[in-house]
Amino acid sequence: MPLARLAAWGMLAGLSWALACGGRADSPTAPPQLRPEQNPTSLHLNSGEYVLGIELSTSGTVRCENGICVSLSLCLGGSTPARTDVRVMIDRQQDDITVRALDPPATFRMALRATGAAVSGTASGSATGTDGLHVSIGGSSGAAAVAGTAAVATALAGTLDGALTIGASNCSNNAHVWTLAKRS
Repeated sequence: MPLARLAAWGMLAGLSWALACGGRADSPTAPPQLRPEQNPTSLHLNSGEYVLGIELSTSGTVRCENGICVSLSLCLGGSTPARTDVRVMIDRQQDDITVRALDPPATFRMALRATGAAVSGTASGSATGTDGLHVSIGGSSGAAAVAGTAAVATALAGTLDGALTIGASNCSNNAHVWTLAKRS
């Protein structure tokens, strides 16, 4: 039995190494920058209507520690990279930011905590994108972890770590990208 367990761990380590060294082009390595010429140190995000852009990645971002690099992603079916925009409303109370979808049957919620120009929190629920695509975050595992920074003082960009479905594509990893900008 111990030999079988050791073989299983060896296969898992080999798979992790192969995935980490794959270097797939469809995996964003950093959140997109809305205006890279600016580097805000605080966030001036007011309550109101915004557009949340969500991009599904089919491979995770490589994480390295002590010379060991790993990237894991679990996708179902014929998942391909996908993107949609969701109309959302932001309610900001000091450092607490709540993002909710505007379409009536939506259950999507993002709870963020701002620290300077950075935000972190969770996202879960579902909504319909402006293009009609259904988007679901968190899946049966509950909520996805959210991290991000102000790309400009009035907009955010970051990553989702967890399960994401957009249309027919469904993947769970740490490289899904989101942007939040004032609706024009």
